[in-house]
Amino acid sequence: MPNHARVRISRACALVLLPFFALACAGRSQTYAQATADPISDQEIDKASRIANEPTLSRRIDDLAADSMLGRGPGQRGESRTVAYLEREMARIGLSPAGKNGFRQPVTLFRTRATGGASFRANGLPVALDTSAIVLAATAPGDFSTHDAPVVLVGFGIIAPEHDWDDYRDIDLHGKVALILEGEPVSVSRKRFGTRSFASPHGAAFLKARHALKRGAAAVVFVRSGSDSVHRARRLYLQDQELTGDDPEITPESPITLHLAASAGELLARAAGTTLSAWRAAANDASTGPRELPLRLNASVHTEARRFVSYNLVGVIRGSDPKLREECVVYLGHWDAYGIGPAVRGDSIYNGALDNAAGVSEMLHIAEVVRALPRAPRRTMVFVATTAEERGMRGAEAYAARPVCSLPRTALAVGMDWSWTWGLTDTVASNGIGYSTVDSLAARVATRLGKTFAPGLGEYWLLSDHAVLALRGVPAWFGGLDGEVTGKPKGWALTQLATTRTHVPDDERKPTWDLSGAVFEVKFLAELGIRAAESDTRPVWTVDSEFKRAADALRGAAPAATRR
Repeated sequence: MPNHARVRISRACALVLLPFFALACAGRSQTYAQATADPISDQEIDKASRIANEPTLSRRIDDLAADSMLGRGPGQRGESRTVAYLEREMARIGLSPAGKNGFRQPVTLFRTRATGGASFRANGLPVALDTSAIVLAATAPGDFSTHDAPVVLVGFGIIAPEHDWDDYRDIDLHGKVALILEGEPVSVSRKRFGTRSFASPHGAAFLKARHALKRGAAAVVFVRSGSDSVHRARRLYLQDQELTGDDPEITPESPITLHLAASAGELLARAAGTTLSAWRAAANDASTGPRELPLRLNASVHTEARRFVSYNLVGVIRGSDPKLREECVVYLGHWDAYGIGPAVRGDSIYNGALDNAAGVSEMLHIAEVVRALPRAPRRTMVFVATTAEERGMRGAEAYAARPVCSLPRTALAVGMDWSWTWGLTDTVASNGIGYSTVDSLAARVATRLGKTFAPGLGEYWLLSDHAVLALRGVPAWFGGLDGEVTGKPKGWALTQLATTRTHVPDDERKPTWDLSGAVFEVKFLAELGIRAAESDTRPVWTVDSEFKRAADALRGAAPAATRR
């Protein structure tokens, strides 16, 4: 492991009679002037960005992904080492602690394990499903059961008023089971940048679960896509080693939640007299409403729960404008990985180098760039290293409940997950393209830095911590480098992405990584946040965005009419 750089104590610390130098001794490398009428210039941002470098990024990635961190599992031995390391780094950078516990924001979690069983009957006859194809999610402590409950197919389980789509209509699901297909209707996938379509946030399973629970469902059954081998991996973290939060109102889920492999879904459909593909075809038809199937569910679930306290790490650069410093730009990057788990080829440490030692290292480096400016941006800059992102964004939920700035005063949330480790490219991509005016700002920054701007991977838009704030109405950015890598054959980067695996012990620091692209991401995302923190105006959701209603509710405004 590389040695940590040692903090040099300036001779100025000896001048203890001068308060200014006493403040410097406390760990701040500079004192910001109050904001003036002059904005932070391109030249000043460029000068501050010069401190972004591969050795610093590499050191932190190596430190966080080292075997000695034991996979950074919340509640495991590696957490205390990770938290202490991040505290030291935040103090070294010169960030201010956010609360009474210093940089630590306590997050109450439960480690849960579900046992029990589930069986289906079709027209009174048992359906033979392989028990390995059924995962019982550990969603709530206690004992729960349902007997001979009717099963209702609700298509993709989506409610999208801006697309005139409602899979539930006026159905009452009390005493019934909601059967939900993975994915979303083709017409709900948004078309942006010409003819290209991108998956919408409505396909997120946790949103679908909320809809079903709100309508009284006694149980929720997800029919998943993908291979059975992928499905089997879900058992470890949804049933055997799940983490849940202490407030079920934050992320409500049915206490009886089943995940079926695609093969099991096919057997269930055939037992009901049809096929899984026919179910999917019907789910894509807007005229098809929910319908009761000739299926019944018997299920019992016992979930044990062990309480523990984990931590977010929250550092702050206080805004320099007295009128705007109560508003915030927030960066969120999760420090957790999967800790110590089942051995794969003799390796049981899930190091999480790419996901997400790299992302949180970028976030810390962005903080260093901001600290190198001649003055702090007008709005407060917040850097949150979250816990338990891999287990349902639990740390981000805790931050949203106790933010540095209230959510109505949070101007922008920036998601920091993964990092571009394959060299420089020609393109910056937005995974949430078309949702907000953040894209206009990001496009200007990308163009200034010599990159083209393009749509990214829309299906990933809600799959990181920024989503927690976005769903509450805070404009957000989640994206990074994309496109062709300088000096590599056409399509090389796409191949690297397709073959990259995370959530496995093999997610380790690779000697082949090229961090030049990650350094660019630091510069780009630092400037994006600085511009948002400096601007007289704030980013807003577009009028037909799925998040506009949440933003209106957040600020107590009447919902704006959506464009069809």
